[in-house]
Amino acid sequence: MLEDLIGTELQWIPEYRGLYAVSKYGKVIYRNSMTGKVGELSIQKISTGYPVVRLIKRGYPKSHLLARLILKAWIPIPDNRKKWIVGYKDGDIENLKLDNLYWNQRTNKRTKKAVPVELYRDDKLYQSFRTITDANKFLHFKYTSSIKEFAKSGELYKGFKIVLPDT
Repeated sequence: MLEDLIGTELQWIPEYRGLYAVSKYGKVIYRNSMTGKVGELSIQKISTGYPVVRLIKRGYPKSHLLARLILKAWIPIPDNRKKWIVGYKDGDIENLKLDNLYWNQRTNKRTKKAVPVELYRDDKLYQSFRTITDANKFLHFKYTSSIKEFAKSGELYKGFKIVLPDT
């Protein structure tokens, strides 16, 4: 019965062939290898709201992002696995229909342009930093937005005027 639906309505999940299949609409079907019983898995959500399912192989359970499983089953990952993440055409992480999902290249955060920071005391350059993160460490800020807010307002922080030269 399950095999009749493979290819048209369902696809095997690559790492779980013969055990779990997924539909184009986000339903995960399992087959118990001992009894042959077929059923639908329940979908859970992690704290960020992403739907996940817990799959078991050789007695070891593992949670998987459901959207990633759907894409892996229906549209193979283009090349290097770690470079690709799931994108949602409509921005809704709960819309798990295959036609809403696509492979999106992961952006490397290190490729962002570094924003230099200069600290002035008494209108003289006291110290300059290559990045906001470096200045955060020096000033003991928790968030990068704090540096930007002080730079924008012109207020002094611990006697320092914060300047972002490139902005």
